[in-house]
Amino acid sequence: MYTVAELFPLIKAQAGSAGVCSLDDLTERMNVVGPEILDRIEAKGTVTTWCLPICNNCVVLPSDLDTPIQAWLNGTSLGFRGEYWLGRLAGDIPHDMGQSHPWQELVDDTRRVYTQVYPLPVSLNDVFEVTARSQKDAGKEVEIRYRNTMGREVVYMAKLAGDHTASEPSDTGIGEVIHVIKPRTHGGLELWMRNLRTGNRFLAAVYDAHDEHPHYRLVHITGCANGKLVIKGRKKWLPLRGEKDLVPFGRVALWRVALIAESKLANRELEEFRVAIDEAVALLEAELSGLRPKGTAEVVDFITPFTIHNRRAFRRRTV
Repeated sequence: MYTVAELFPLIKAQAGSAGVCSLDDLTERMNVVGPEILDRIEAKGTVTTWCLPICNNCVVLPSDLDTPIQAWLNGTSLGFRGEYWLGRLAGDIPHDMGQSHPWQELVDDTRRVYTQVYPLPVSLNDVFEVTARSQKDAGKEVEIRYRNTMGREVVYMAKLAGDHTASEPSDTGIGEVIHVIKPRTHGGLELWMRNLRTGNRFLAAVYDAHDEHPHYRLVHITGCANGKLVIKGRKKWLPLRGEKDLVPFGRVALWRVALIAESKLANRELEEFRVAIDEAVALLEAELSGLRPKGTAEVVDFITPFTIHNRRAFRRRTV
């Protein structure tokens, strides 16, 4: 895999007129054409597996998970359901001895949360603190909106101290985080909860340096859920922001063709764009095919009642 800075001198001839193109222009154009390529490729080539913790039957999905395909809880496969299914089923079985859903399903209620742990294990003596991992971010401010124990919205403006030093704490009585606005930083940020009485700290979220409005999908599991949730799904294209970012896929030839496709799209040459983007997808398919295990061809006999009762009249089919 290349970083943006390593890939730039290899493809800059296709990135601008006569090879004149800045690094910022290149990342912007790659962010335009990269999702178009992923949307046109088969899911097999971009499938990744995540192992996620479960907290109170809730699971916060990572930001780079695009489309869940399969899920397992302790080796048992789970089905995917929507919010309507959950409400309809709860109305159909009101007398169930306190267990509204004795079986296990994965329900996506289309909700977005702003911490990687949900719900937060808060108490009346807890406060929020923000820690910056880079000293270069000292002095920047992060806006965190949350609901206090009275259900009212509170705005906490955290001024970063840098170098893993905690900011000034928020007011006590914290609750669910409902919005986070952060500047583009040199390093990641950590959102901590600290108990003023005991001094214990709990890590609620880690925000990426380039993620200015972090939010995550929330799913929950019906029934009694303990252990780890394993999800297999497609990776999402995360925008490239800096020269040190890793380009998630693609060899040099692929990105040369992809940038040609982006320039055709910018000039509204749609037919030429379709030809170029199809060629880029074909190159990516060829690249990913080398990562898949090769199948072994075998001869299989399909025996059905029809072939058994008519053995004399028909030959057994061999595939």
